[in-house]
Amino acid sequence: QSTEAMNGFKRGMFRVLVATDIAARGIDVENLGLVCNFDVPPVAEDYVHRVGRTGRASATGDACTLVSPNEEKTLRSIEQSLGRCMPRHKIPGFDYKNKPLERFEIPLDERVAALRLRRKGERARRNEKAEAKGHTQTGRRFAGQGGQGIHSTSQTSITPRYLRDRAEEPSKQKRTASRRFSAERGSR
Repeated sequence: QSTEAMNGFKRGMFRVLVATDIAARGIDVENLGLVCNFDVPPVAEDYVHRVGRTGRASATGDACTLVSPNEEKTLRSIEQSLGRCMPRHKIPGFDYKNKPLERFEIPLDERVAALRLRRKGERARRNEKAEAKGHTQTGRRFAGQGGQGIHSTSQTSITPRYLRDRAEEPSKQKRTASRRFSAERGSR
């Protein structure tokens, strides 16, 4: 897919190409007029490599880098390595002191509470059906009902991780469970 995108960009089918640092290292495009860095590269060499895609073979080109306040120190380090200061342009009307918006996802504790409530309703309906059939909540038949009854029940510990996993779509559970869990542990 990335090769198709690159070839389409080279042939002029696409006017914009978004690439990671790794993909950008393989970009060899004639007449690339603009490179926009979504973030500040961690080291000067990466910066030079990225913006060096413009202005090849005596052609001219522009490069811009979006810089957040926490990247300012890295940008200064790059400027020191290059021996020149880069011009800064502030966007008119943009509130630079505004705090970031909250994430759009539902907080974990609210998802867990909703899942517990849903599970409670499911258990109540299951128990009503079981009682109607003559079964107790433990899964065994009432005394005197005859038959062998249900001999085993599935008991699962309800942990926050279990609830998180069940809140996700089944197809996503296997792919994201370990990544999501480690990301959440790292953010605490």
